[in-house]
Amino acid sequence: MIKTPTLNGSETNNPEQFVVGEYRQALLAAITTQGGSLKTVAAELGLTQAQLCSNTGNISVDHYLELLRLSQELTQDAFMGLKVGQHVQAATFSVLGEAMLKAPTLGAALQQVLALEGLVHTLGHSQVLREPGVVRFVWHCHYQLHPQARSLVESVMAGIIQFANQLAGRPIPMMAANFMHVKPQGRAQEAYGLVCRSSCYFSQSQNSIVVADDVLAWPNQMARATRSLINNQVQDPDILLSQKVIAYLQDRLALGNPPLSEVAAQYHLSVRTFQRRLDREGTQYIVILNRVRKRLAKDYLLYSTMSTLHISQLLGFKEQSSFNHFFSENVNMSPTQFRRSGTQ
Repeated sequence: MIKTPTLNGSETNNPEQFVVGEYRQALLAAITTQGGSLKTVAAELGLTQAQLCSNTGNISVDHYLELLRLSQELTQDAFMGLKVGQHVQAATFSVLGEAMLKAPTLGAALQQVLALEGLVHTLGHSQVLREPGVVRFVWHCHYQLHPQARSLVESVMAGIIQFANQLAGRPIPMMAANFMHVKPQGRAQEAYGLVCRSSCYFSQSQNSIVVADDVLAWPNQMARATRSLINNQVQDPDILLSQKVIAYLQDRLALGNPPLSEVAAQYHLSVRTFQRRLDREGTQYIVILNRVRKRLAKDYLLYSTMSTLHISQLLGFKEQSSFNHFFSENVNMSPTQFRRSGTQ
């Protein structure tokens, strides 16, 4: 019989409600990133810090939900659930993560979720509903009436989005994100917008993510790196700097257009050395920036319901008119014309 640690670190003979230990790591990473103390968290749970950070074996659902509560209390962050989801990586999902990394397409990875989700947690279960031209990924939370339901749902939904972005190698354009809980107070639009990059609706009948059917045919860009990612190995040193910059910009643009000095600093390079490295790869920063903006703009226009104003903000443009001008110059049609054309 499998035994599961309870809140105080002891074990329970009830193996039916569990979360794999790896799931806890994203939560702990979010706590430290937001300035929380793992020593304090461990003390609150009656554990040593080493016990808290161990990812061996399953943990109880009660333990995980208590961690969610403590994370929000210690960081005073009303949107801690979303932050937890943003720290998700392949290893978080244990055997499910490994299976998804091997899937050839996003659609195939989704099928692995449906088949293997029950091996990594009993927090809820997923369902896929197909409608004309779209796919609705529904997550049924088994603890929807629990005081931590909102944080739990946010962490799972944000984690799904985060890992899908990693698999695709670029942000997934979504048509909508739906949540059963009421719209939170505070800067909800900003917090949810940065994670979901889509229209978000609250007080809905289900927790779901809606994407265009075509998106599921996108190739899994991480498939070739399965083993190194599962083992948390360092990135391949042979990866070009330009490829790293593309990945960085795809996440960073939603916060505004980053100056060249900031991007160079991400790789511990001076601006001059950064530019020289890119020159050796046959490109320039502005070329990479424009390429990323163009590709994401096309994705958002074709596969999301966001307004051109929202899209322009996600791509780091201060004014919608600047985005319109950029798009027309690079695609030879306006954003509205491109969206109506329905083709890449």
